[in-house]
Amino acid sequence: MTFRSRKRVLIAPDAFKGSLSCVDVAASMVRGFKQASPETELVVMPMTDGGEGALAAISTALDGHMMPLTVLGPYGDALEASWWLTDDLAVIEMAQASGLSLSARREPLSACSFGTGQLLQAALATEVPEVWLCCGGSATVDGGAGLLKALGFELLDRFEQPIGPGGGALLELNSIRSPRLELAAEIKVLCDVVNPLTGSDGAAHVYGPQKGAGPEEIIHLDAGLSRLAQVL
Repeated sequence: MTFRSRKRVLIAPDAFKGSLSCVDVAASMVRGFKQASPETELVVMPMTDGGEGALAAISTALDGHMMPLTVLGPYGDALEASWWLTDDLAVIEMAQASGLSLSARREPLSACSFGTGQLLQAALATEVPEVWLCCGGSATVDGGAGLLKALGFELLDRFEQPIGPGGGALLELNSIRSPRLELAAEIKVLCDVVNPLTGSDGAAHVYGPQKGAGPEEIIHLDAGLSRLAQVL
């Protein structure tokens, strides 16, 4: 294949889920173009939809540095994650701490977003004015309940005891106690979907199957998210 008369090409891929990050995809495309048309000017700008690879894409566009942190993964195991820090912005990728690709396990009833909350807590501690939370590619269907726990919120059952991790425990939720949390930063959530929280187009029904949820688990998770919404 040749590319006659082509002078400039924009290479702006998203990640290939489960295979390559957006940066790796872009690098492969660059190699192909250089073989087919060495004279073509290539402009490389990896893209992100807020899922896996978001930090990789953003780090190519914004000056800053990676901030490593040991967090709890979706099933409670310790793992190394990172977030991105600039002079006036922190960027968190949920998939780094609570991502579907972090484990071969597919247990959406117990998968928890606590590690994402640990990243958010670390970012808020820097007192930057703005935080971006890239909210895709997760293994969880807990409505961010684990994230709230990491920030100091207490999610309690009717006996005033903490509920367990994951979306499967949300049906037991009776009350939430808020910590004295003063937010100096504006938090923006980056995602590419417009689904409601619950119902046939909600999180459990649409995204539960890709996280391993069967029909009965989907019903359970959807009811748990409804309960979370009621308590909130």
